[in-house]
This record gives sequence, C-alpha cells and structure tokens, in this order.
Amino acid sequence: MLWLELGPSCIAAQIVTGIGFLGAGVIFVRKNIVSGLTTAASIWVTAAVGMACGAGMPLISGLTVLLYLLAVTVISPLIRRLPHQDKTRLLTVRYTDRHGALRDILRVASEEGYEAVLSQTTREKSDNGSYAVEASMRFTRQQGTAGETLLTRLSELDDVLEVRAVDEDHD
Repeated sequence: MLWLELGPSCIAAQIVTGIGFLGAGVIFVRKNIVSGLTTAASIWVTAAVGMACGAGMPLISGLTVLLYLLAVTVISPLIRRLPHQDKTRLLTVRYTDRHGALRDILRVASEEGYEAVLSQTTREKSDNGSYAVEASMRFTRQQGTAGETLLTRLSELDDVLEVRAVDEDHD
C-alpha cells in the first residue's frame, strides 16, 4: 500500500533525472560560447507539461504552453533587437594574397582597439591568376574603446576585397 503513495513522486523523480541528462547533453560550450540552452529549456518545458497533464492539471499545462510559445516566438526576437554591449565581432575578410594585407588588417584592428584572432582561412585562385584569401576572424574590443568604425576601415584597405559580418546565433 505504501508504494501507491510513493508511485507518482518516484515517477516524477525518474522523469527529472532523465530530463536532466537529456538537457545536459544538448548544451555545448565551444570557444567560450554556450549553445543549446533554449533546446534544453524546451525539453524541460515539455516534461513539465507532460507531468502536469498526467497529474490531471490540463489548465496549468495549457497556460504553460501558451507562455512558452509567447516567450519563444515574441519575446526572443525582441530581445535580439535590443542594443547590447557585445565586445566581440566575427568577420569574414577576403583579401589579396602576398601583398601584406593581413598585416594591414591587424594594424587597423589594433588602432581601433581590437584584439584579432584568426579562426580559419581558405585560399582560392581568381580568374586573373592571383590568389585571394578568405579569413574568418574574431575581433574582441578592449576596454574603453568605441570601436564603431572597424568594418568601414577594414573595407577601405587597398588589398581587402570584401568584409562581411557573420551573424552568430547561439540558440
């Protein structure tokens, strides 16, 4: 008879344990960037709604689903539009190879108060026989600098062919 009283709480404990492992498995940290938090939260919300339905609370379940959908579809895009104090910019820079362009890019970044880290490069041969390099670079603004003109100054360099900002969506 005692197991009947402990049954629902034991089931809930097992659900919490399983969802904890699933949620932890979808959270990744790479280069100091955390991703997967929204997915982990979605798993938790789904488990909570399922447990509430199983416990005979459909009104609370429905309200939870509505609040979750409101948060994901309305509030998240609004938060992304808010201005933030992000000090890191990820840019893809295409430049002519063998003309000292990378040195000039690093000099401009330093003058603008950024520390530059080269993530990845690819070298391609253009139609006229010269080579162009496409470099993925992370620019981190140092304390006390405005840093609003980095993109413009890089694109004005002679051997720089193209500068693109890369949009990072971390979930």
